[in-house]
Amino acid sequence: MKQTVLNDEETKDIDVSLMHNLSIAYLYLQLRGIEKDGYLPLLVKDPYLEIKYIATKEKTKQLKRTNYINCFGEDSRDIEASLEKFRTNTASRKKALKHARDIVEGKVTLGLYIHSGEFQIGKTYLANAITNALVDKGWHGSFLFTPSMARQAKEFDQIESRIRTLNESDLLVIDDIGAEHRSPWFRNEVLMPLLQHRLANNKLTIFTSNYSIDELESLYGASVDTRRLITRILELAEVIHLDDSA
Repeated sequence: MKQTVLNDEETKDIDVSLMHNLSIAYLYLQLRGIEKDGYLPLLVKDPYLEIKYIATKEKTKQLKRTNYINCFGEDSRDIEASLEKFRTNTASRKKALKHARDIVEGKVTLGLYIHSGEFQIGKTYLANAITNALVDKGWHGSFLFTPSMARQAKEFDQIESRIRTLNESDLLVIDDIGAEHRSPWFRNEVLMPLLQHRLANNKLTIFTSNYSIDELESLYGASVDTRRLITRILELAEVIHLDDSA
């Protein structure tokens, strides 16, 4: 054990007369370079000899993508989504990707309203891809799954603090807007003030929906409140319809 430790460039200066040091150094040499659950061993010599585990570059990215985004309602986050993997087989998808890249590169401040009546077409995937790219740049934000948030909102003991978090998020994804249309309270007391705040403070907001803007307005019903809500969405986001056929 002593010869193994003393013959290694990284551990040759360790006082192996102390059994603790010898054991730690030898164990480290057996573990060195072996990744476990995204972590690699690191030998720390000061103030005392010990082995610590540090996250790999990929693990660090995963942790940021998880920890920098608050999720409200059901978790529709996908930390693996990327702009590079987003399909661009139609003109609308190419347009959506271009705007997404412009957002990430800071060329535009207007968000996106991504809609399609088709399921599994990539609306939420694209929202996640934008989110991941921005988190990699250090952004913090929130991901709001509208239907379940609307169902649970009145049950939350600290709804005001949650709304404050949504207000303050640099990036906010409002996923599946319109699916909560049977909750006028949520729309008028949570969603509308939230959009107004984000508009006033020029904060990036991305929407996904199964409904076009006209369909969303019809779904909510003709009223002054509905018109105000639709107007705020249009002021916050570029509207793009995703399709999957040429």
